[in-house]
Amino acid sequence: MDNLFEKYWLEYDKYEVIKNEQGFILFKCYDNQTCYIRSIYVLPEHRKSKLGSKMADDVFNLCRIRGIKKVFGSVDVALKEAGPLMSFLKYGFELSHCDGQVLWIVKEV
Repeated sequence: MDNLFEKYWLEYDKYEVIKNEQGFILFKCYDNQTCYIRSIYVLPEHRKSKLGSKMADDVFNLCRIRGIKKVFGSVDVALKEAGPLMSFLKYGFELSHCDGQVLWIVKEV
């Protein structure tokens, strides 16, 4: 993720990023109770390496330190790929609710 783009997300929307050469995770902590994972991206050639799970582990560790209780994510069902939803479910997220074409998922910290 480009440094300028990171600065934009942090300054205007208060999103934080964890990244390395193969991928990134973009997330935002709210009201010291919840966290929202906005995006996870891993280069295609590294997707079987569990890198997304490792970055999610980092977010959950930060949440524990900050006293955050729940982490949310969302998946647009208009996307024809089931990969993002399956990745969240394999990590232990559960369906929270559906809002139009967006599935909201949640996991306790």
